[in-house]
This record gives sequence, C-alpha cells and structure tokens, in this order.
Amino acid sequence: MENYIETMTELGKPPVQLGKVHVLPFGGRVLGLYPQEGMNALWINPALGSAASARALLTGGGWTNLGGDRTWVSPEFDLFVSDASRPMETYKVPAGLDPADYRVVSQSANMVELETAVAVDFYRSGGKGELSLRKRITELDAPGFALPLGVSAAGYELTCTLSAAGALPASARPAIWNLLQVPGCGDIIVPVKGSSAPVAYFGEQRWRQDGQRLVASVPVASEGYKFGVVADHCRGLMLYLNLAARQPFMILRRFSVGSQDQYFDAPFTDPQRRGVVQQVYVDNGAFGGFGEMEHHSPAMIPDRCSKVTDTCTTWAFAGPVDQLSELAETLLKG
Repeated sequence: MENYIETMTELGKPPVQLGKVHVLPFGGRVLGLYPQEGMNALWINPALGSAASARALLTGGGWTNLGGDRTWVSPEFDLFVSDASRPMETYKVPAGLDPADYRVVSQSANMVELETAVAVDFYRSGGKGELSLRKRITELDAPGFALPLGVSAAGYELTCTLSAAGALPASARPAIWNLLQVPGCGDIIVPVKGSSAPVAYFGEQRWRQDGQRLVASVPVASEGYKFGVVADHCRGLMLYLNLAARQPFMILRRFSVGSQDQYFDAPFTDPQRRGVVQQVYVDNGAFGGFGEMEHHSPAMIPDRCSKVTDTCTTWAFAGPVDQLSELAETLLKG
C-alpha cells in the first residue's frame, strides 16, 4: 500500500514525510508509521491504492475514511447524531470536522503543525459552535528504553489543541478525540485497574478478560462493536499486537488521564453515563477489517476554559515474535 504516496500526490494532496512518519494534511492524519522499511503499521483504506479508487472515495458523498491516526471532536452523541431517537439512522460525520480543511502552519525536518477551523452543530446542547483545532506531529528518535535484539521502532508525539473560536452553547462539552486505526488479524490489549466490565457502547460485545486486561481481536464479529473504559479504571495506554503478520509488529499508544468528572462522551443508549476516556472499536470488516484505539481529552467547559490540549505518543515495533511478545509484557506491566 506504499503507493498511497503516489496516489495522493497525483490527486494534489501529497503527504508530508517526516522520516519514518508520514502525515497527510488532507484530513489531518498520520497515514504512515514505518518501524521497518516498506512496512506501514497503520491501517489505511485500500481505496488509496490507485488514483481512480481514491478519487471515488473522496467524491462519494459519505465519510472519507482514509485510515491512519485522525482527530475528531466529542461528545459523539452531541455532534454526530441529529435525532436522539434514531441515533444510528441519523449518524453523520461532520464534513467540517473530517476531512476538514487543514493547512500547514509550520514545518521542519521532523515536525509538521496543522490547523483547521471547525464549525459544528451541537444537537443535544442546542446550538452551533466555532472551534479551532491545531495538531503538531513530531517524529521521535527513541522510545526511552533499550530495544530487544532484532526489534526496530518508529514513533511520534501528537499534540492537539482545541480552542473555542466564538461563543459555545452553555451545556456544550467539546473535547479532543483521537482515533488510531489498526489492521486486522491482531489483538487490541487494554490494561485496566480493577476487574469491572467496560462500558458497552453498541454491538455484540466480543472482548475477553485476561486478568486486568481487556482483549479485543480484530476483526471478530459480523457487526461492529465498541466499548469504553472510565478514567478511574484507565491506565493511559493501549497496545495492538499482531504476531501473525508476515512481519510481526505491535503498536503502543500512551496518553494522559484526568479525573472522571472531566469526560462527557457516553453511549447513545445511556447519555448520562459519563467518565469514559478510552475506547476500542472493532469494525465489521466492510473495509477489509480494522480496529480503532481511541481516547479523549478532558472537556472544554464554556465560561470556565476556552481551550484544551492533549499530548500522546505512538510507537510501532517490528521484529521476531519472541522478542515482541516479551516487550509487550514489559510495556503492559509498566
């Protein structure tokens, strides 16, 4: 799928290449993460394999799901669902949020900064709002620990700042929502505090418990499903492990966790059930099979704060199965 670079360049939307990290300003995504030469650890839409299919995706009228690591704004129920009584039927990704209209505001050899203005409807809060979203992606040199023999790595830091560009509805609680898409045939592993079940969002829940870890195989169900972890149970990391790939690899994401009362995303069926900071989504395979590792920032509260920031790090590791398995255990226990 490396020809996505040629494809998007041909369509006039070339990626910015920061060494082993590729950023697509169109849609504001990290689209490539290469722990080994020629090996992208992220899931990207197969439609990007040719200019014709990519053009059809971009002009199809629906959500332009390019893949990679994207940033949305939550709460989902407030910004994506126009009719609370028919959430799945009236769900729509706001075009102003994705693909949005990002522009490059700063760039160096290992960093690029993007910014977009976002006009959204707050359906539950009852009003419109104007926001500004700025993203800085910086390639990282090393993960901060010694790599096992034969294991290579690539990583980046993502800093997002969401600001109010005008008045917001008083009850609006916008927050940064980062979603990292991973390919099929692996497991998303979420270490948690305690043994309480996660919050079910939708679909038949197919995760399994392994001690103080939640494991979701990607993909595993005929329908997509999603669950969330509240802040009190969240350890601020998640891991994707794919040992069955031709080149075994894993992805680690770390993020900060605030107090539970700072988070307002909730299931459609229980909009008062708040406090969720971390989420896992497993797709139904319609695009070839992918999962999502998601997390939210604390919410912006009108009249108290007009800006929130989230910083997370993402690393991909590739190498022999035994060394990756050992590294995964170390990271999950740390």
